[in-house]
Amino acid sequence: MNILFLSYVIYIFFDGILHLGEFYRATIPFKKGVSSSLSGLFSSVGIYFSYLNIINNRKRIFNIFLLLISLGALVLTFSRTSLLALFIVFFIFYIFEFIYSKNKKKIILSLLILLIIIGIIGVIFNSLDYKYGLTSFDIKSIIRMLKYDRSFYIRIHYIAKPAIREDIGEDTFNTFINALFGNIHNSKNIWDNQYLMLFNNFGFVGIFVYLLMYSVIYKLILKNYDKIFNKLLFLITTHIIISGITLESMTNIYVFLNIYYILIAYLLYQSGGYEDGHIYYN
Repeated sequence: MNILFLSYVIYIFFDGILHLGEFYRATIPFKKGVSSSLSGLFSSVGIYFSYLNIINNRKRIFNIFLLLISLGALVLTFSRTSLLALFIVFFIFYIFEFIYSKNKKKIILSLLILLIIIGIIGVIFNSLDYKYGLTSFDIKSIIRMLKYDRSFYIRIHYIAKPAIREDIGEDTFNTFINALFGNIHNSKNIWDNQYLMLFNNFGFVGIFVYLLMYSVIYKLILKNYDKIFNKLLFLITTHIIISGITLESMTNIYVFLNIYYILIAYLLYQSGGYEDGHIYYN
């Protein structure tokens, strides 16, 4: 997995370096044009991989190199979704670290490395003419971007809200049915927001089942939380969930999900849920 993500991250990094100064987003090779969020996701996972390996004394020099490359690749994708998700994920991660981790000494080391990550991203932001609404990496700039960024504003007010009024309806019995089960007569493939897409297609029932699936995954992760693989999967899973809130779309990261499902299958296997050719989970 390290080799897989390292190869993607290096490609994304050099794709961005070759186009510095242009109005261009670094992308992965197989999904050009609209893949900045997908490239940002791959770069973020590269950060998670190297971060956990450094904490656990695994080829530290190699993983410091991977961490730097991954950070550079993430910034060059100009993916605001992944940048915001990255820090929300780490915030949630440390809450679970203090609650579930048995090795509290590593938490201090990991916090120091996280501060270095934040510092590096801050330096990169201050040295680049960053595009797409985020000019510096501080709380005020992030809040300003969320409130006034043209892309976010258009998606909310000109795409999401009119679509909800049209597809769910207003003040009728059908509105209640559509809100509960979704509008089966006017389903949509992509809204740039996986939760709005689920709400339109499957209603509140669909969102509940979707989140229930992740609750089962988290239960498996927390069963053996101190394993490095489980922590990695915790970071990736939380990133996917947060990305849905920050206007990501599941249909735009389907390439990554093929890898993610393999990781989930291994999580199920190593949790003791696979015996004699059959899958068991209580």
